[in-house]
Parts: sequence; structure tokens; C-alpha cells
Amino acid sequence: MGKPGALALAIFAGCGGGGGQVDPASQDACLLWANGVCRLAYLCVDTSSRDAAFQARYGPDSDNCFQGLLGRCTSNQPADDSFGPSCGPGKMVSQTALQSCENNLLGLSCADWQGSTAGGCENICVQAVKDAGSGPAMTLADFCVGFVNLACDHSFACDPSQAASEYGSVSACKASLTSVCRSDPSALCPTGFDGSFAATCLAEYGTAVSCTILSVGASQIPSCDKTCKF
Repeated sequence: MGKPGALALAIFAGCGGGGGQVDPASQDACLLWANGVCRLAYLCVDTSSRDAAFQARYGPDSDNCFQGLLGRCTSNQPADDSFGPSCGPGKMVSQTALQSCENNLLGLSCADWQGSTAGGCENICVQAVKDAGSGPAMTLADFCVGFVNLACDHSFACDPSQAASEYGSVSACKASLTSVCRSDPSALCPTGFDGSFAATCLAEYGTAVSCTILSVGASQIPSCDKTCKF
């Protein structure tokens, strides 16, 4: 991977948590989902209608609802208990699906929500690919957005002074780089892209354990080097 303009920070950013845990991006997605669904549940269902089935799913109050749905989302749900997204260890966020989920949660009327109580957010997380090149191909736009969001998190964790000097805040960093991805996703991979390695790259980059990636570049991760061509 090279250093194309505004995405230079993303390409050279890197540090993070250990493996076997919920990916930070998945955690953020679950926070968004739990907040959105609990808001709609307690807005759209009258107190008199909050029966045992309602309380079993959403809890006795909005705080319990949030904690319960967050816990559900950040674990891997069995096939016979599939309400909402499954974003536990080994899963990664689909940025396209997450954007659709967020739009739904903000825009659904109570009548529409009653027919889609998970907010149409069931597929915001997908299985991360374990063996490079063995999974379904990801689009360059999805890869770019996912990568720069992780990059901003890593940069502010590993070199907060430099990152703040350039972008101000992690949210501003994500907004700026995501905007570039949406207008010109090829800016991240200007000389080639292989989507079959992209999911593995995001999973491995998201759990990178050393901030040395900040200086040596994400191309040192083999799956990322295969995803974006020099």
C-alpha cells in the first residue's frame, strides 16, 4: 500500500487489542443498534402493552434493554435465536449494511418498526475470513470505509498528538477519510485491489497488537499487502 494523499494516515496507522475479542468496530456497531432499537421499543409500545414477551426481549426499562441487547449483539447468536445482529468474536462489520441499519433506526416510524423490530440490522456483521483469499470478495468502497475507520482508532490510540494535530478528533478523522472513500475509494488502493483478501486484512489490521505498524505501514500485514497493490 502506498500513501495516496488524504489516506496517508490510514495506510500507516496501526495498533489495537488482542485476538479472540469483539472487534472495536463491531462493538461500536452494537452500541448503535442497541440504542436505536431500545429507543424505538420504549417509544412505540405503550406501558400497558409491555407484556411478558416484551420484557423478555427488551427488559423492564430502557437501561436494562440497552444492556441486554448490547450483550446479545456482541455475542454470536445461535441460528434458532437470531433476533438482531451477531457481532461476537470472529465477526467484522459490513460498513454498507451498518449505514443502512443506522438510516433505518433513525427513520423508521413506529408502524414500520413493528414489522421489523430489529431495524433491518441483522446483517451488519459478517464472519471474518480466516484464510487469506478463501472468502467472498469485498467491494473496494466497503474495504476503504472499514479500513480508514480502524486506522483512525489506531492512530489516536498509538500517536494521539500527531493524529490530533492532523484531524482534531477521532470522529473528524473518520468523517474526513470516509468522505474520501465514498468519493474516490480507489485513493486507498490506486494501483490495484483484490477483494478476496479484504476481509482478512480488516480482521488482522483491527486486532494488530503492535503500534510499530504506525511507522512501518499496514503493508507489513500480508493479507493487507495482497489486498492493496503497489
